[in-house]
Amino acid sequence: MINRPRTSKTSRVIRILLILLFVYGGISYSLSLMEYTWFQATGEPVFGASEHYEEFDENQLRQAFLECGTHLMGASGITTPEAGTLIYVRCGRFWPFYRYSLQVPAHPKIPGALITYEDEPDSISESRAELVKSVRLASFAWMGLALGVLGLSLTTLYHFAIRRDSEKAFKWGFQTFISSLLMMATYIGFSFWIDPLFRYGW
Repeated sequence: MINRPRTSKTSRVIRILLILLFVYGGISYSLSLMEYTWFQATGEPVFGASEHYEEFDENQLRQAFLECGTHLMGASGITTPEAGTLIYVRCGRFWPFYRYSLQVPAHPKIPGALITYEDEPDSISESRAELVKSVRLASFAWMGLALGVLGLSLTTLYHFAIRRDSEKAFKWGFQTFISSLLMMATYIGFSFWIDPLFRYGW
């Protein structure tokens, strides 16, 4: 009988660290994208707003942009009936860029605050409706993908923590990590393609 060479302690530690890294990446990316796509599709932040404003003039908006370090961003998957309607905006797109959300009156200078006007041309209304439809469909599609990646992460944890099978955990973890990277890359690329506002808010 041929004895298998024992895996050194160092290699076992490295494998465990890689498994934990894969799980962390899969869970963090999937939860982050699920939270963000939910906001894009519904306009509702999962964690609520840190501050609420009933009035929001030009100076306050400018100051809010400065404090955020970039544009505040509304949800491109919904429309706003008129300027001044209370909407949620966020500072930063998603982890690790996301910082906080605010509730403010809708303003034309806020990217993603898709305000409708009674006297607007039909071409603008149609373009906005097409944008909203595309963003909502993409949001729900990638929300489903993120749920799948989260499932892969939990499967990795099951093999690692419950079955104590580090070899299977490593294989599942590697697939999870690659899937999470592909998920984020394809979502970002597709969003830049369908949403002209996606370049703002980073």
